[in-house]
Amino acid sequence: MANTAKTKNETLDASKAASNVNNTDMANYFSAEIAKIKEEYDRQIKEQMASFKAQLEAMKEAMTAPVNTKVFTNNLNDQIKIVHLVQRVSGLTTHIKLSNLEIILRDLGEERTVTLQQFEELVGKYRSWFTKGIISVAAGYEDIAERYGLSTAKGYPLNSEFMVRLGKFPMDKLETVFSRLPEAGQAFIISYWTRKALEEDPDFCDIRKIEILDRISNGGCTSLRAELNKKK
Repeated sequence: MANTAKTKNETLDASKAASNVNNTDMANYFSAEIAKIKEEYDRQIKEQMASFKAQLEAMKEAMTAPVNTKVFTNNLNDQIKIVHLVQRVSGLTTHIKLSNLEIILRDLGEERTVTLQQFEELVGKYRSWFTKGIISVAAGYEDIAERYGLSTAKGYPLNSEFMVRLGKFPMDKLETVFSRLPEAGQAFIISYWTRKALEEDPDFCDIRKIEILDRISNGGCTSLRAELNKKK
């Protein structure tokens, strides 16, 4: 009996020892896993902080970077761009004649490059065309435009994309755009709308729209309304 009891005790002691070993191994395993997780977490945090810092630096550089405009000296060979702000119908052009250059423009947004000397002659002979909005200094040439008391085409609302959408453009928004346009720009809108209406484009034949356009242009669509009334 005594031997049996001793054997049982030895078995229990061995089982406890094995259990302690297993518990120790498991604890070591979990400690190692936790350490790995923490190491991976720290690595990700460092990467995110580095990325965030790089983004902040990029934003800082972008905010402090100089505006990309042309700066001019008094060199008569400096190059300057002008842009055409209207669309001429077939057979008509905007014809600029300088002492050593002729410029013929037809399409909205067409650009030409001239020297400072040519530009000075152009402004002297055709300043009213800049004022009326037939031609303009191109965007990016603010320095030269300011020097000669002109504006640039930056932010000018009329472009090919706008003209494609004109017939479906909300009239309240068109009224806002129209009020911002120079004389030539307003005349261009009226001429374009009239031509499309006479071609019976349904987007331009809406009487309500024509009446609004006639009102904001101070009678610019009077002839069109009379012509459409004849067709009724």
